Amino acid sequence: MNSSGLFLLTQPLLHCLLQSSSPRIGLMSSRIGSIADTPSGGSYTYRASNVVLYSTGKSMAIDLRNEGVVVDLMQPEYAKTALDRSDKTHEMRDAVEPGDAARKS
Repeated sequence: MNSSGLFLLTQPLLHCLLQSSSPRIGLMSSRIGSIADTPSGGSYTYRASNVVLYSTGKSMAIDLRNEGVVVDLMQPEYAKTALDRSDKTHEMRDAVEPGDAARKS
């Protein structure tokens, strides 16, 4: 989804985005997609889809720069959500509540 969803959503909306006085595309990924910041292996398909999102976002930023479009590549902190309670995120000392993470951005 990270690879195809980006295009399926962005391409049909690009003409509307270009009419904005401050066009911006925000892409949310996770640290697992950072090649430089990969402390462990595993999670191959999830990691690969996030790498694709980072790479595509960087290319989009270059391609749309002359149109005045800013492409933000973001990675959140660990957030205490109900997405996957098996990963012990709720027990992490530096994990934040979703509302707190949103206020920091």
